[in-house]
Amino acid sequence: MEPFFPPNDIDPRKKDKAWALAFCRAAWQSFSSGGWNSLYSNRNKYRELSDYALSKQSISRYKKVLKADESPDPSYSNMNWQPLAILTKFRELALSITKRSDYDILATPIDPKSQGEITRYFNEQEAKVRLREVLKKAAPELVDVSPVRQKENEPADLEELEIQKMYSFKHALATEMEQWMQQVFLMNNMDQVRAEVKRCLFDYGIGGIKEYVDQDGLIRVRAVNPANMICSRVVRRDFKDAEFIGEITEVNIQDLVEMSNGELSEAELKDIAAKAVNGESAYNGINIWAHSNMRDKKVRVLDIEWLSYNSLSYEESIDKYGNKHLTRTSPDKAGKNKLVKVVYKAKWVMGTDYIFGFGLVSNMKRKRSALQETSLSYHLFSPNFDYFDMSSVGKVEQAMNVVDQINLAYYRLQHVIAKARPKGIMIEVGASEDVPIGKGGVAFTAKDLIDVYETTGNIYYRLKDLEGNVANYRPITELEGGIGAQAQEYFNIIQQNIQLLRDVIGLNEVTDSFAGQRTYSAAVSAGIEATNNSLYGIIEADREIMQSLAESISLRIQSIARTGVNKSYLYSLGKPTVDFMKQGNLELSSVEFGIYLDAVPTPDERNAFKMRLEKFIDAGQLDIDDAIMIESLKSLKTANAVLAYKVRKK
Repeated sequence: MEPFFPPNDIDPRKKDKAWALAFCRAAWQSFSSGGWNSLYSNRNKYRELSDYALSKQSISRYKKVLKADESPDPSYSNMNWQPLAILTKFRELALSITKRSDYDILATPIDPKSQGEITRYFNEQEAKVRLREVLKKAAPELVDVSPVRQKENEPADLEELEIQKMYSFKHALATEMEQWMQQVFLMNNMDQVRAEVKRCLFDYGIGGIKEYVDQDGLIRVRAVNPANMICSRVVRRDFKDAEFIGEITEVNIQDLVEMSNGELSEAELKDIAAKAVNGESAYNGINIWAHSNMRDKKVRVLDIEWLSYNSLSYEESIDKYGNKHLTRTSPDKAGKNKLVKVVYKAKWVMGTDYIFGFGLVSNMKRKRSALQETSLSYHLFSPNFDYFDMSSVGKVEQAMNVVDQINLAYYRLQHVIAKARPKGIMIEVGASEDVPIGKGGVAFTAKDLIDVYETTGNIYYRLKDLEGNVANYRPITELEGGIGAQAQEYFNIIQQNIQLLRDVIGLNEVTDSFAGQRTYSAAVSAGIEATNNSLYGIIEADREIMQSLAESISLRIQSIARTGVNKSYLYSLGKPTVDFMKQGNLELSSVEFGIYLDAVPTPDERNAFKMRLEKFIDAGQLDIDDAIMIESLKSLKTANAVLAYKVRKK
């Protein structure tokens, strides 16, 4: 039966807990019956993938193939069945290579008012430069005391002005926004968050981040576990077309008290215990907290967000200057209506009729140019996404078959070694029996002569038989033991599959040896570039998630700057920055930022640029102070442009 979602086009005042409960149930039914091979429905597969990634996979399949439990051969019981950690090593190498891709976040005001201010600034600077050049010719002694004199950070000539326009100019508000965003990322330990997202991308083929404003007014960012998530049907790799996204967690019943912030009463908790704990009754009519086993019982809670539309009532008015204003009014008053996209949230105790934490999401993200639009708090991406069944394939799943072949060959190699014969001897008893030692000596038996041979390495034997004929045979012949050719075959299979595993992941001998090291060899750089191409899916996903996250963080900052700033930001950013964001030259509510990611130069690129600077300094074409300034620029594109300008000017 198709899930029934409650209508969106109703009075927002009628969107109550019953409406939210109906949506939660429909969302779960839609996901669980949709046949999607991803997220929460694929959690058992994710567990297996994680085990493979850590080389902790079950060995039962290997024993079944080798029939180890059925074989009477005792050597199987003495083998080391721990899987080889080859994939774990390659995984660490691959993830370390993806860390080489990093970004600076750039903010640029793009609204008409800000662009007008920027245009006015450049027009004023162009006029000053032109007047200054005229004054230098007419009265050079007046240049430094005139209103057109060059001030700090202002361009010296028209060429430098063009460089500012293209590369280096920073609107004051953009600088403050970038500092605030950097502080948000620092407070949320973004390096660790990104590392966890890349691990999920490598293991599961999907990763993501959730950002939100907590009850203290702080912007929080955390990685999400795909195995806990549900989602509506999507066709885009970035999940931007999702209508709802939620996370399912298992919590102790007593933890519901804190999680619900008092919304669930004692009676409701008892009812939850009776109905929702593992699908069986868990309450026997006495105080639920009296039994420790009841306190440890867990229930599933769906924490979900979904998009809806509300009708916004407003009326128009004209001020004394002729400007039109829109004022929000009550739906009961006569006026105009406009549909506005909103985000609702709720937590549903699955298997019951109880929800809590229901309501509109606070600090909804809205761009100035599209105030009727908003988005969910999740930022997901799947590089290899099949929208037919919403499945995602990561590197671990691609490598599983190869890993199995490596381990089967490894176990067979161990078995061959365990069964290998030691080095032995072949004895011709007739040549060594009844050998007298010395005059009147006692004749040795064959066993006595073997003992002498093993102790001293000497051999006593008869050269002639009893009839005096010379014998043409040796009494003892050494036999070669060892593991033989079969062991070499299995070793070759292991080596071949390790190379195949490299190919599947995208590694090569160069990155295997040099990953994470500073080197400037052309061959090594080419090898690393080849690996980057193979790992492009993870690098692409990281960039797309960071781009989407940075845009959302900027909108969150604008929202909390208007509604109230947590003291933690005041301490870390400083009151002037926060005040500027709230009451600066531009009202924050009227500014729209374009957020861009600028790739941070790699150590190789930085070193090559530094060597170029040194050449210009040695040739006398660049001053030391200019070189220091240029080297401090984050963007190589900007640094190269400024370098070219300084050299031409010199």
